Amino acid sequence: MPDNSTALATTPAPSVAPAFVKSSTRLGAFLGMDTAMMLDTLKVQCFKGKRPDEVSDEQLAAFVSVAAVLELNPLVPGMLYAYPERNGGITPIIGP
Repeated sequence: MPDNSTALATTPAPSVAPAFVKSSTRLGAFLGMDTAMMLDTLKVQCFKGKRPDEVSDEQLAAFVSVAAVLELNPLVPGMLYAYPERNGGITPIIGP
């Protein structure tokens, strides 16, 4: 027998938030590189005036976040550099 009620059928909204993807994972996928290899390469290639062991995790995280959000390939010469500041931060510089 058909239901003749006037009540609206509703479906509950999904309660699952979109998955969070780390910037390093997103940038690694964008570059087609393993995340660990990409991070080591960025330390050598993109931090001017610093040895790789002098680059802090915080500086690297800030740099990777900028590159991932702007969808820039920092491994292309002249595209994106990180210049360390005296206070421990970085100034990302986008090339021409």
